[in-house]
Amino acid sequence: MQIEGKIQSYKKAYYKQYAVRAALFWGLLYSIFVGFAVFLEYNFWFSETVRAIIFGFLVAGLIGYLLLAVWIPVRKFQLKGKVMTDEEATKKIGANLPGIEDKLLNYLQLNKQFKGTGLTAGLDQSEAIGLLGASIDQKVLELGRFVFTEALDWKKYGRLVRRFALILLVLTGIYISQAAKIQEGLTRVVKFQEKFVPQAPFTLNVLSKKQVVAGAGLLLECEVKGDKLPEEIEVLLFGQWVKLQQKSLGRFQKLVENCTQDFDVEFRGGGYSLGAISIKVLQAPSWEQIRILAQYPKHIQLKDGEIPFSNNFVVPEGTLLQFDLSTRNAKGLMVFESGNWRKQVWGGLSAVIKKQVLENTEMRFALVGEYGLHADTLFCSIETVKDMYPGIEVDEKQDSLQLGVWYFGGVATDDYGVVETKVVYRGVGKGSPAKDTQWRVETVWKGNSKTSPVAFTMDTRLQFSKNTKAVEYYFVVRDNDGVHGGKQTKTEVRRLQLVDEFAVLKNIEKQEAGVGKGMNSSMKTLKDLQKEAGRLQQELNGKQGMERKRNK
Repeated sequence: MQIEGKIQSYKKAYYKQYAVRAALFWGLLYSIFVGFAVFLEYNFWFSETVRAIIFGFLVAGLIGYLLLAVWIPVRKFQLKGKVMTDEEATKKIGANLPGIEDKLLNYLQLNKQFKGTGLTAGLDQSEAIGLLGASIDQKVLELGRFVFTEALDWKKYGRLVRRFALILLVLTGIYISQAAKIQEGLTRVVKFQEKFVPQAPFTLNVLSKKQVVAGAGLLLECEVKGDKLPEEIEVLLFGQWVKLQQKSLGRFQKLVENCTQDFDVEFRGGGYSLGAISIKVLQAPSWEQIRILAQYPKHIQLKDGEIPFSNNFVVPEGTLLQFDLSTRNAKGLMVFESGNWRKQVWGGLSAVIKKQVLENTEMRFALVGEYGLHADTLFCSIETVKDMYPGIEVDEKQDSLQLGVWYFGGVATDDYGVVETKVVYRGVGKGSPAKDTQWRVETVWKGNSKTSPVAFTMDTRLQFSKNTKAVEYYFVVRDNDGVHGGKQTKTEVRRLQLVDEFAVLKNIEKQEAGVGKGMNSSMKTLKDLQKEAGRLQQELNGKQGMERKRNK
């Protein structure tokens, strides 16, 4: 077992040298290949296809290096896979240690035979093997400090390692000094799908705007600077190369008319590709759909629904208007209302604007595009039909037969509906205001109608005391306004002057008494007149008789 262990140690030492040599050799070879490929790409600017092939070789070389310099040597060092046999190891040991090869081979053969046949009693093989082993052990003891690993040529191995290390060191120094170029070339190889162009000895600066309004023209303008300027600049427009017009030294331009959609512009000049830019065509925002939904106050009793858009339309007071606006190519909306602009921004291409109309108003909607406010605006003037205050007319009339009974009649009206009519009255006392009664309220009518009657009867003898000298009253009507709450209208405060019933009767008696006295006085005067007329007639008759006597 001691001899076999020394053979296994020799094998591991041998494959250790092999692993180091393989790592240095394949590493050096792969480094040279990578440097050469990168050098070619840096100087010749290969196409995407050639760079893809180079990249494929680099990947394949890396896989080969890992296989030949790492995987296989490691497995051999672990004595796995295809490795040398003990007999092959013995020959290599014997090549550097003369006189021991035959004895080692004989020992291996006898030991193999011994393990295959087994040991039987009376057989002389065990004694022969024992003698052979004893002679080998004796030979090993005679060699003293000798081990099988010394059969390896360590000096040659050391020289080889130093040479490889020196070459790698020099190569590493070269790569470090050219790090920028190597990095650039390696980057282009790794990114073989991208397009790379040689660096021109001049720079190109695009002066044109990168945005243009749809339908407008774009002035393509560029400027080149450097020690060596190109004679002309070309641009690739819509699949066709076009020369730019030279306006001055290093300055070129061309007008692209009627831009309708986004497009790319590629520049080249002096045999170099000078890059490309993208032009964004800003589409003008426009209206796609406009709907106006009206929600009327409930007391108006109109059915909610859509109304056609117009620059001028009329709605009842309190109507809630909902503007559903759909647009194209818009980023925002400017709403002009009540003399002020307010901006609304939404995520999509539609907006909902709600407005409750209480007064006459004007509304204007303006679209905001990618380049600012657009001229395509909507305007509408909204006229409000006001909910008018209710009206009421009432007349009073005194009963001609019953003293103190008054009748009130009239009508209350409203544009949408009267819901209640009331009368408010009080008695005014004689002497001082402290004798006035509290205001009384009575409901005359309830309902919901545009026209309602007003009818009320008041008997002052039953409702007020004898100390009441007058009655003050007024009527109140309320409508069904659901926006501001019920609006009220009241009449002016009127006064009914009351007369005392007993005073009226005494006055009548006095008047009757005065009439009787007048008649008696008139009869007496008439009699006196008759008497005086008789006397005068008698005197006249006497005078006439005396004159007739004288004439005789």
